Amino acid sequence: MSHAMMALITEDENDEPVAPCYRIRIEDFIVTLSIGAYKHERGRPQRVRIDLEMAIDQDVTAIADRLSAVVSYDGLLDRIERMASSRHINLLETLALEVADICFADARVRRVAVSVKKLDIFDGRAVPGIWLDLARPGSPGAAPRR
Repeated sequence: MSHAMMALITEDENDEPVAPCYRIRIEDFIVTLSIGAYKHERGRPQRVRIDLEMAIDQDVTAIADRLSAVVSYDGLLDRIERMASSRHINLLETLALEVADICFADARVRRVAVSVKKLDIFDGRAVPGIWLDLARPGSPGAAPRR
């Protein structure tokens, strides 16, 4: 086994080896969209900051420096912007779930953590937000189905 491969193999919570993966992190992605559950928020676009991290179920040592072989974060940002501009969204939770769905559209994405925060509300007194950590059903760390 190569040294690069050994660096990619991680251990789960039971110290058992798991398949190699890598992570993509996107930070400080600002999207302006119609969001909010209150009447005064409709028709008044707000800035939302999105941070996300994806665990990619892929051996990064086998990509051979080819863009076509990896999850494209550029395409991901375009899909998130299209979704965000398509309609009004009431809840940050809904936005975060839809961002996660976009990430999970690529079968190599094993886990997604998404943070969304409203930047322009409460006159700067606070920045409300939520954080979701979701795993693809059947992947390591996923909750059993009910």
